Amino acid sequence: MNLFADPNAIFNSFRPTLVSQDTTSEGGLIRGLNRWNVDLTLLRKFKVNKRWSVTFNAQFFNIFNHVLFSDPSVSLQSPTSFGVISWQYNSPRAVQLGLHLDF
Repeated sequence: MNLFADPNAIFNSFRPTLVSQDTTSEGGLIRGLNRWNVDLTLLRKFKVNKRWSVTFNAQFFNIFNHVLFSDPSVSLQSPTSFGVISWQYNSPRAVQLGLHLDF
């Protein structure tokens, strides 16, 4: 998937840094894609008797199964991969269940 409609035109608008002409080297001029993720943990403790209790927990990672793509490649060394998003940044939804016995 290419982020830019015309990657060649965008690629041609960039140029390599010229140390003799570019006097500032500010970072963060090109920003990546926004990233957000929601994880959830549910926990319930049940008393069996005075001394024993059971705790059940469920953990949900990436609960909405929201896909986060990696930042596009902006390497001026490779025009064919410029602006291409090549992998997924996060993992798909995962559920972890647990049972804990306290005595």
